[in-house]
Amino acid sequence: MREMLTLADREEVSRGLVELLEFRVIAVRIGRDPSVVSREVGRHGGREGYRAVAVEGDGGGPVGVDPVAGRLARQYRAGDPCRVSHEAIYEWVYAQPVAMLRRELIALRTGPRPAPAPRIRERHYIDERPDEVAGRAVAGHWEGDPVIGKGGKSAVATLVERTSRFDDPSPPSATSRPRPGVR
Repeated sequence: MREMLTLADREEVSRGLVELLEFRVIAVRIGRDPSVVSREVGRHGGREGYRAVAVEGDGGGPVGVDPVAGRLARQYRAGDPCRVSHEAIYEWVYAQPVAMLRRELIALRTGPRPAPAPRIRERHYIDERPDEVAGRAVAGHWEGDPVIGKGGKSAVATLVERTSRFDDPSPPSATSRPRPGVR
């Protein structure tokens, strides 16, 4: 189990910082790993702001939910908005970020959303056809339909001559060119 630094250790760290010693040298003096000294100094003001007494005064380590709730209860009278229960603090610090993280992870797991299928801008309904086209009496009337594959990853355009029912499937890029005999 990890042992917390004592007040004597923190005073030695403070003296080493005043002497401008490296963390490795300070760590040898207190019998700890240099990373312990580095974390301690980084958490409590850096090389310029580190004070052993100030660190001891705030508990020297991470603050839990219950001590914060107790301190708020001592500082503020009942009914004051700043006085909150330990459950409210716990939910704000731990539960709320977990719920947000869960939503973000689910969004990542489901993957990016595919692009929406292209929309037809000028729609012409079958009911609006001229009578001569609807009766299929005159040759030369073509009907075109796009067929789009799953996820919009593939597509084909079909051109059908209405009288003979001749079908001419082609890739979409080919349909953008004028076809002979087609108006």
